[in-house]
Amino acid sequence: MEKQGHPFVAMIRAEDLERVERLLATEREAKFSRLAAEAADDEHSSSPSDEEIVEAVRLTREALYRERYGAA
Repeated sequence: MEKQGHPFVAMIRAEDLERVERLLATEREAKFSRLAAEAADDEHSSSPSDEEIVEAVRLTREALYRERYGAA
């Protein structure tokens, strides 16, 4: 099924969906762990500004939206 010319629905087994969701969660955890370790190792880094934090949150939300619902 397509919506606006893009794939919208895919039918897969529930077990496969659970497996994909677990893999994605594992990838996210690994990424955040790596970033946290890098930040802890960097003694010379300064704390991010409020603007940098807001921008990082915005980008993360956009990426999660694209991951869940496809490109907007």
